[in-house]
Amino acid sequence: MANVSTDITLDELKFKSLIDATFETVRDLNKEYPNISIHITGFSTAKAKIAEFMTQDLKKLFPVALLIVIIMLGIIMRNFKGVLMPVLVTIFAIIWTFSLKGLFRVPVTIVEITIPVMLIAIGCADGVHIVTEFKHFLAKGLDAKAAIKKTMSNLTLPIILTSVTTAIGFFSLISAPGVSIKNMGIFLGFGVMIAMLFSLVFIPAVLSFSRTGKSVVTIKDAGSYGEKIVGKATDVIFKRKYLILVSVVVLLSVSVIGVLNVKVDNDVVKYFHKNDDFRIATEHVNKTMGGISNLFIVLETNEEDRMKDPEVLQAVEKLQTYLEKAEHISFTYGLTDYIKYLNFVIHDNDDDFYRIPDLVETVSFTGFENIDGNEVKVLKTEKVPGKNQVANLIFLYEMDGGDALKSLVTPYYSKLCIHVRIDDSGNEALLKTVRYIEEYLKNNPFADDVKVRFSNHFVRVIFGKIIIDSQIISLATTLIAVTIVLSLLFRSFITGLLVVLPTFTAVMFNFTVMWLANVKLDMGTSIIASIGIGVGVDYGIHFYQRFKLSFIELGDYFPAVKEALLTCYKPVLSNAFSVAAGFAVLSLSSFNIIFNLGWIVSLSMLTTAFAALIILPAMILIVKPVVVVKKNNCMRL
Repeated sequence: MANVSTDITLDELKFKSLIDATFETVRDLNKEYPNISIHITGFSTAKAKIAEFMTQDLKKLFPVALLIVIIMLGIIMRNFKGVLMPVLVTIFAIIWTFSLKGLFRVPVTIVEITIPVMLIAIGCADGVHIVTEFKHFLAKGLDAKAAIKKTMSNLTLPIILTSVTTAIGFFSLISAPGVSIKNMGIFLGFGVMIAMLFSLVFIPAVLSFSRTGKSVVTIKDAGSYGEKIVGKATDVIFKRKYLILVSVVVLLSVSVIGVLNVKVDNDVVKYFHKNDDFRIATEHVNKTMGGISNLFIVLETNEEDRMKDPEVLQAVEKLQTYLEKAEHISFTYGLTDYIKYLNFVIHDNDDDFYRIPDLVETVSFTGFENIDGNEVKVLKTEKVPGKNQVANLIFLYEMDGGDALKSLVTPYYSKLCIHVRIDDSGNEALLKTVRYIEEYLKNNPFADDVKVRFSNHFVRVIFGKIIIDSQIISLATTLIAVTIVLSLLFRSFITGLLVVLPTFTAVMFNFTVMWLANVKLDMGTSIIASIGIGVGVDYGIHFYQRFKLSFIELGDYFPAVKEALLTCYKPVLSNAFSVAAGFAVLSLSSFNIIFNLGWIVSLSMLTTAFAALIILPAMILIVKPVVVVKKNNCMRL
């Protein structure tokens, strides 16, 4: 194995040029020596591979997602116009979103390749509701103009609410780790609002050209069979409403266990599928050649030449000896290894001198004395500071052309770096190593003037902590913001909480699924809570708005809930399955983090939809919330 080090880290063009040249060289060598297989690995290689696969994913996922959504809408709508309008809305939203990214010169990152797919999946939702509601009123005998007015009267507020809550979910990602996720949240929120504007303006405008008495869409009617099932389900919900409530409490309790047991791992090697050449090569290096993960232990002091002091170097040597006994640590190396070897060589390869000089060294040398008038060669000794011995060894090494110390110590020897190689590129092994070191330093501290810090891949430990914190912050922010918005618009905190709680239960359940499926929290899956709450609450909003209209008309909770279920179950489930199918396309990604994001969010769409159709009706029947008709006027039985 050959290690290639470079000072080029931040200049993207130079970095790409270097990586491309390396890959080209390796390709040439593989051709020249066909019996030898040469592979490239390391975190810099991972960065290059990610850039390559991102381009592939953008080309692959967008058209597939578009095709899947068109097929789903075709099955639901059974009409060309009914499919075309929602799809055009999403395309407009995608164009506006990426135009904004281009305007501000914001590059596309690994998680942002999901933006087109997410907007395709989410952007169609409002259009589906508008078109199905429009068809509903046409079926009742209204002409096209009246049907549009009635549709927009009923749906304008729910569409604004669902779009705002979805945008809030995405905007909450501003608290997430890394600029890429923050940018994704901002631009997805913008795209959702653009989709809302086009849904409220473009689709009604197109529907206005419909001929009176002719339906724009023909949604396949499940007939009385589907309605009978929903009717029986409503009776079960009414009879078992308290059992459903208890089940929610139990599910939330179990979900807490799942949340506490989900582990964080931002290992870029595991971004790639198991059969990927880069991952195979990297895991081979981890297993047989010491690994690619490096932790730096940095010792700092304000005193020049402090790192030449034997006291410090001997303490460093003891730390290295201790670390090399630890699990996952392949080896360590630092200035001490050079000093010991130089001391060994300068003393004619005497094993007794393969060590750090002591604080005071007794130096033997040949001298001459005048004895009885004759110059006689005699062996003399002299005590010298060990620090001087270290300085002399370094001087001799550098005078001979040695330049390897620049990565281990600063020019004035006030800072020293210990390289720790770890045979596992995951966060868990890295965190375990850091805690192992901290425990040692707690019991064996360096001198007071020597400060110890961690660097290099230690940033992944920090990033892991930020992922956990941001998950909590974004989830809390989304919950609070969505609850406040719904409470204000429904004019009742109880109602706002009622609509949000089923979605929250479903999203928490997804963390349990993640735990059981051994899916880690990473840069991709760290956003599922915000998406789940922001998008999933839409189904609850649509159901409650339909319940509210039915309650105003019928004046009783049970008939209103039943009527709302009969009216809502088709569009809600159609919408949920369409959105889930759109997100499922992400499972075709070249990256595991996008693959996991895809199927988990797809599951979230389905669980939140069923929660809106089962848990929310049961809670309405138990709580019997006040239904506000207009200011200073409410209805309640």
